Amino acid sequence: MKTSILAVAVALAFFTPRLAAAQAVPPATTAKVFTAVDAVKAEDYKVVITGVVQGEGTPSTWSAGFYSSGDAAMVSQFVSTCQTQALLAMAKPGQYLLEIQSGTIYLRPFCKLSRVNP
Repeated sequence: MKTSILAVAVALAFFTPRLAAAQAVPPATTAKVFTAVDAVKAEDYKVVITGVVQGEGTPSTWSAGFYSSGDAAMVSQFVSTCQTQALLAMAKPGQYLLEIQSGTIYLRPFCKLSRVNP
């Protein structure tokens, strides 16, 4: 009995940090609108954005990218364009809204920069 409890405790201690790390940056399955962008990072097939999502008070991190990385040119164009838009939103806080959505099996991801009316 003690051996099985110890085995479960060891397994939990071993796998819990890895599960938390894997879920640290959830993909944006629905469109997320950032009112402020704090950081942007381009990865292989996705863009990782840290900022304040509309309606929330604290910064969070989201990723948007392709469901699969089949067409390298399309993936590269998306990552580059979205990164540029995020950098513009970061350089001019409060003047733009950055809307992102990750791709699915049926939909391509998108990144949209909108000007805020004063």
